[in-house]
Amino acid sequence: MLRQRLVTAVILIPIIVWGVLSLPSQTLAWVISIFVVLGAWEWAGLCGWHSFLARSLYAIVIGLVLFIAHWLWHPPSMMYILLGACLWWGLALFWVLRYQQGHNLIPRSKPIKALLGFFILLPVWFA
Repeated sequence: MLRQRLVTAVILIPIIVWGVLSLPSQTLAWVISIFVVLGAWEWAGLCGWHSFLARSLYAIVIGLVLFIAHWLWHPPSMMYILLGACLWWGLALFWVLRYQQGHNLIPRSKPIKALLGFFILLPVWFA
């Protein structure tokens, strides 16, 4: 498993660096949105939604939000979104540290997990 991940990283890292350095920002935004939607598909599975319809619907909703955000792009407001993402990751770090101490604070509700997915996936595209 580790070997497969290393091979994947060796292949993808140069492609990602090339894309960031050479693609126009609009094209790069669309490429990253594809990966975010694929991440949404995986996140839906982590939420406990295993049917094709549920996972597809969640990925489509994330894709629609990205599409709308692409057309409403307003760079000054992105700083607030990224600040919110930093605060979110601080909370996530707190949850991980508490989990290691034997306290499980992670929500069990599927809709809450789906909402948390928005806070994880969308800032990736905005960044």
